[in-house]
Amino acid sequence: MMELNEIKSMLESNNVELSDLDNVLSVAICSSCCAASSGGNTKQQR
Repeated sequence: MMELNEIKSMLESNNVELSDLDNVLSVAICSSCCAASSGGNTKQQR
């Protein structure tokens, strides 16, 4: 999975609107939470 800063910089370089950035970050955070809980909590929640 990509780091959130990588996603941010990728989107910023493509001039994505801030609302879209929020949506993408929400999905990314949700995905990492789901992956962590189903994968035996390998990632700590920040």
